[in-house]
Amino acid sequence: MIDALREALLIDPEWSTSGSRGLTWWPHRLEQRLEERDGLLSVETDALAFDGEPGAEVLSRLASLMRFPALSGLVLEAGRVSLRSAIRIEPEVARVLVPLAAVSAAVQASYAEMGVASLVELTGGRAPFSAHPQSGARPQADDMLHLLTHEILPAGEALSRWEPPAERLQAVEALMDDGFTAEATPEGLSARFPGEGGISLLQVRQREKHPELGSGVFVRLYLPVPASSPLSTPRTALWLNGREGEEGPAQFSLGSFCLEQSEPEIETFSVRPGPPRLAHVTFVPNYVFTRGLLAELCRDAGERAEWALHSLSHADPLV
Repeated sequence: MIDALREALLIDPEWSTSGSRGLTWWPHRLEQRLEERDGLLSVETDALAFDGEPGAEVLSRLASLMRFPALSGLVLEAGRVSLRSAIRIEPEVARVLVPLAAVSAAVQASYAEMGVASLVELTGGRAPFSAHPQSGARPQADDMLHLLTHEILPAGEALSRWEPPAERLQAVEALMDDGFTAEATPEGLSARFPGEGGISLLQVRQREKHPELGSGVFVRLYLPVPASSPLSTPRTALWLNGREGEEGPAQFSLGSFCLEQSEPEIETFSVRPGPPRLAHVTFVPNYVFTRGLLAELCRDAGERAEWALHSLSHADPLV
């Protein structure tokens, strides 16, 4: 799968190094790591670094960015912030899913490269620029970084490719087959996932636009963690992002835990404005529309809710 991803991204050997689990390469000034382990294909791009642990205000600013993920989640580990995504890929579906992983890698690298100066200004961190051990610093960006501006952004100017009801109806049917309550609406889809920690609420919205990527589909999972809980914090969201890439059960880890300023009403499917609370958000742009993907993302949300609540029940309240 790493070889397939290498080919999809047209990675030049001059700007890459191989390791036991995958490869590291330099699209420009920031390194990106591609790894495979037991069918889990992960992509991670450095975005920011701190000399010490960032404070609460910095974490709050990072959390605001996590509300609009771009096929990745923000992870904070050992003073380093990175964008991370992961897809569990079986050989029989690799032909379909490796291109999705490649687009995630391209978007990651582009966001990190174009946004590093703003992140440094916003947080007071530093740019984690690095160089190839033999070839040195890459003077010009790889052509892959043009995918965002040349293909993905123009595709987002059209209506959402998830607007026709067929995809939402398929997702509702898949959720109901799994025993969940779900309904399709003109605005999207809503479902409830009961669990030991309470009822998690899933919202799908295809008419909302991403502030940069335009049209696509938002998949938001609200966890039953009150806004007043010590677990509804940016640190918890970052902690969950880090753990999911290593042990999460979802097939697609293409979004981010964050604090979403909404409050689910358990008795109905509506969501009313309220204090920010712990949630998971995935946005899939028009460019990577794939039939059946929405149903799998919704199924993932049910498994993610169960896993996240179990992880939180065994976590330090100050994670």
